[in-house]
Amino acid sequence: MEAIKNSGGKTICRADAKCKVVEIKNKDIVTTIRFFYDGTIEITSKAA
Repeated sequence: MEAIKNSGGKTICRADAKCKVVEIKNKDIVTTIRFFYDGTIEITSKAA
């Protein structure tokens, strides 16, 4: 996974282009967004 940083240099999310996944960690919650080939999106959230 590649870390995506904002203009201040802070990591805002991690992304994996090959697997089409974006992972966002905010405090103790990790939200995972998966993009599928048929155009659907799956969003899951769990405690870190």
